[in-house]
Amino acid sequence: VLCDSLAGRLETELFSHQAAALDSLAGGENTVVTTSTSSGKTWVYALQIARNYLADPDSTALCLYPMKALPRDQENELNTKLRQDWGLDVSVGVYDGDTDAERKRRIRETANVVLTNPAGLNVYLPRHNKDSGWHRFYHNLDLVVVDEGHEYSGVAGTHVAWILRRLRRILAYYDAAPQFVLTTATIGNPARHAARLTGAEFTVVDEDGSPR
Repeated sequence: VLCDSLAGRLETELFSHQAAALDSLAGGENTVVTTSTSSGKTWVYALQIARNYLADPDSTALCLYPMKALPRDQENELNTKLRQDWGLDVSVGVYDGDTDAERKRRIRETANVVLTNPAGLNVYLPRHNKDSGWHRFYHNLDLVVVDEGHEYSGVAGTHVAWILRRLRRILAYYDAAPQFVLTTATIGNPARHAARLTGAEFTVVDEDGSPR
């Protein structure tokens, strides 16, 4: 379905690691992609978001970034790919302290993709009553992206690990069992790092197919 829907709209062929990661996700596995900087890791979760949306337009995705500035850049990139290049009616929004109240309400009630950071998520997690709008988002959550996962180590990593476990408990309440995509720079033992961070098991994609 994804290939048929996006035929002629992809400006380049996929790198081998992108294709391998999408195959892993198609098999229902959580996937950690650990390849070099600028190797196109964003394409993996952007295409998975597209695939989930084509299967179910109510599908939602949560993307977490370690620094507050990154979601703004990624909002532009994902909107360009999903809406402009691939012609999908997908709503993407940044939800953080700089988002005004009315925009936050619209994101909670209608967004397919929410971009934020772990600290923000920790604040918003308790606010998932039926009238908040989050219940819709969590119930339909098919994908959780943890970008730049190598940034989460030491005390900060422990803090994020507990936030992600808290998220998974809330999602279980809503009968949601999303897949995880973790992207990292090249690190040792990425499967162990991803598992310790999220509490889930991962398939590793680490053979970089991008040109160098």
